[in-house]
Amino acid sequence: MDDITDEMRTEVKGTAFWITIDNPKRANALSVQIYEELIRAFDAANAHEDTIITVMIGEGKYYSSGKDLNPKEMATHDHANLDIEAGYSRFIRRIIMHRKVLIGLVSGPVMGIAYTTVGLFDYVVCADSTYFLCPFTTIGVCCEGVSSAMEMLLFNEPMTAEQALRRGYASKIFPKDEFVQKATQLVEKFSKLPKYVGSIIPFEYAGLKGAT
Repeated sequence: MDDITDEMRTEVKGTAFWITIDNPKRANALSVQIYEELIRAFDAANAHEDTIITVMIGEGKYYSSGKDLNPKEMATHDHANLDIEAGYSRFIRRIIMHRKVLIGLVSGPVMGIAYTTVGLFDYVVCADSTYFLCPFTTIGVCCEGVSSAMEMLLFNEPMTAEQALRRGYASKIFPKDEFVQKATQLVEKFSKLPKYVGSIIPFEYAGLKGAT
């Protein structure tokens, strides 16, 4: 069953469960509401018996501009209660523990926490105009990462799609004007794989599951 909200929609196409962040006016920024909707969507994708892959994409120019830093949005956070697990950490756990093959279709810029989460996907497809940006130091957030990642994090250097491919962060690049067509064809190709392919993921992350 398809599900549509103000900022996100889900749709089942064959054996693929599609999750679309649909808030282009805010550059698909990740609000508290979207985190909760993404968590529910990932749970639904996991529970769907007829799908073997989960596809995530952003509507419009951006894949996602990262965390929504709008003052009104930030005012909804309970900064005093440190016992409350933030939505983003529960969402990241859903990605790590996801039991289906997880594909990211990145047709536009990826920033901040969205960049971090895409790195956890099984397969990432980029448009040739895509770039990845970690603005954490410029907004006073602590750094993470080593090597090439540290260059991005310390100096706010964007990573192009070509660099992402060379560094193993992206799996494939398509021209921007052909991205939707070719990425959809790729998903259809994955959808024709035997259903048991999805069982690879639980074995791959068995160590992580045992540690939680």
